[in-house]
Amino acid sequence: MFSLSKSLQLWKAYALRYIRPMPILRFLLPILILIAMGSAHGQGLSCTELFEKTFKTTEFIISITGKKQSQQFLTMAHNNLTSDFEISKLHSILSFIKDNGLEELPSDERKFIIKLRQSSSFLRSIFQTSDERHKSPKEFAEFVRDFGVLKDYLLMVDSEGAQKMAKRILKRHDELDFDALLKSSQPAKKKSVKKYFKSLLKDTKALMAKTNLTVDEVHDVRKNLRDILRFMQMQNAVNLTDQDTPEIEFLKKTNLKLGEICDDYASQILRQEIDEFTVVSFPEKIRPRVEHFLDHYEIRVAD
Repeated sequence: MFSLSKSLQLWKAYALRYIRPMPILRFLLPILILIAMGSAHGQGLSCTELFEKTFKTTEFIISITGKKQSQQFLTMAHNNLTSDFEISKLHSILSFIKDNGLEELPSDERKFIIKLRQSSSFLRSIFQTSDERHKSPKEFAEFVRDFGVLKDYLLMVDSEGAQKMAKRILKRHDELDFDALLKSSQPAKKKSVKKYFKSLLKDTKALMAKTNLTVDEVHDVRKNLRDILRFMQMQNAVNLTDQDTPEIEFLKKTNLKLGEICDDYASQILRQEIDEFTVVSFPEKIRPRVEHFLDHYEIRVAD
């Protein structure tokens, strides 16, 4: 197999022997090396294999200002969930799925499920970062988990699985009061938020130090980075900034790529092909992005 490093070593030896007495080869040598590199590309070596991956975004500030910030984040994330949410519509959609499956479910109701899953998951992240207990209310956390499984069945177009999950949600979460969620919250102080992020980032670094992880651990990496992303997005919203910052764009792209992989794992788990303890390799195309973030983040706490 072609070896770029060996080829360059041969060219170096060739240069030492012949270039000094033949000045014209000083001009030809760079061209010949480029041809060798082109040969490497032709044999399947990518740019990321030839050169170290670099990223433009080199600063990721996790800015913590205190209890008022936590209250703002919790309120805005809660309002985002409840503003377009109708409990009667949710019950209607779940009842339809329970009785009929997915085949005739209208596209706008499919979009409703996905949007509700996103906004409820977002609020769960903000409970974890900005509530003094750093976790969601138990019943809400269970709803988000179950609704996530329903979303997975929807993406898989698994009508039977969706019917079972719709029945489960109607039975277990029929009396969940979304409006009351904010009343039970306890905004976290800056010391508590800082401690949470330090622990979360330490855990993420420990996971990324492994070559192989369980499916559940890959999901944990994704979840941890997603919580940081959503914290930064809330900061952007509080600052009334419409445009994403470079660090938010970077983390959104990373979250999207990890999300695709985790969704695929979730589908395999539901089909009983793997389980959460199955050992997998962390995706090599995404590893540089995660490691770059972990090398360049900064927790900045206001005085």
